[in-house]
Amino acid sequence: MIFPLAGRSATISRHYWKQQPAAAKTEQRLESAANMPKVTVLIPVWNRERYLAAAIDSVLAQTFEDFELLIIDDGSTDRSLGIARSYADSRIRIVCNETNLGNTATRNRGLALARGQYLALLDSDDVAMPQRLAHQVAFLEAQPSYALIGTTKSLIDANGRAITKRKRWQRAQNAEDIYAQLLFRCCISQPTVMGRTDILQRYRYDESLMTSQDFDLFIRLARDYPLYNLGEPLVAVRRHDERISGQHERVAHYQHRILHDQLVHFGLTPTRQDVERHFLISRPRSWHKPDASYMNWAREWLAMLRQQNRRNGVYDPAALDRVLARYWLTLGRHAGWSPMCQIRMTLGSPPLRTATGALGRQLAGGEWSRVMRMIKGE
Repeated sequence: MIFPLAGRSATISRHYWKQQPAAAKTEQRLESAANMPKVTVLIPVWNRERYLAAAIDSVLAQTFEDFELLIIDDGSTDRSLGIARSYADSRIRIVCNETNLGNTATRNRGLALARGQYLALLDSDDVAMPQRLAHQVAFLEAQPSYALIGTTKSLIDANGRAITKRKRWQRAQNAEDIYAQLLFRCCISQPTVMGRTDILQRYRYDESLMTSQDFDLFIRLARDYPLYNLGEPLVAVRRHDERISGQHERVAHYQHRILHDQLVHFGLTPTRQDVERHFLISRPRSWHKPDASYMNWAREWLAMLRQQNRRNGVYDPAALDRVLARYWLTLGRHAGWSPMCQIRMTLGSPPLRTATGALGRQLAGGEWSRVMRMIKGE
């Protein structure tokens, strides 16, 4: 069986989901003892004594066994290093930074030290599902043009309990939709990523970015290579107060810089206010509630982005239309607009009217009905 992907996303065979027989897995592990591992799993660690064991255990429980687990301790002052050293598995390699280098520099050190053909990322407080490496390796083996693959994620709390979060939109999967959505926000979850080590070593993280370095890396990669997201949740990402991604002001500061560069690459000359407003387009309602002034600006801005893409062709037109229409509909809901108000404002903008109509034609009837329910706030 196959499922088609639009544009530069090639048709992908579902054979990569098939599991290896037990004998093949045993042979695979024996071969890895004499050769370089197929995969390096990188876990950077700084003071994660509460969660690190769960992350390590989840890697050692993988059905795909030809890997090394590279743990880099970034100067932990708690029991993290002792926990890592308590494991007697030969596949674990522990490296210690002499001083605290920070998250970005530690990840770059991991890229440089990786020995596997593929590099899988996992945060020290997250948990990988047993089939994660098997599914991602099979995809990259079958699709040599792809640089990197992420997956959907599930959420757990500090105690490992599942968090149920209502998703109004599916995470972008194919290369065109991912590239278009990266104009607004990061749509690949870093702890779910597996990429080709040689490519990641060439691109590296920008060490001037204290957060959102993954967003910047994925943008640069997507300009040159197709990226993909598997629809199956293969990593459980832990939500707790210590995560950097929860520090809104710090995240906003660095993402403003990244988005400014994105808009310039798109051929625009944005003001600081444009960048700040553009950033808010993809933010949840907890960050801001759009008022009438913002919505008027957003309508003109999104229409302008569509027209700009018609001129320079940076993004696949259909993919960008889907992204623009979905963000426009979401903004209307966040603003508390009635369905009739949303329709009237959409019809008043020919570019948005076309983009939203294209989204409706592209979606299956059931999903379009869900979109309409979302507009109505149901």
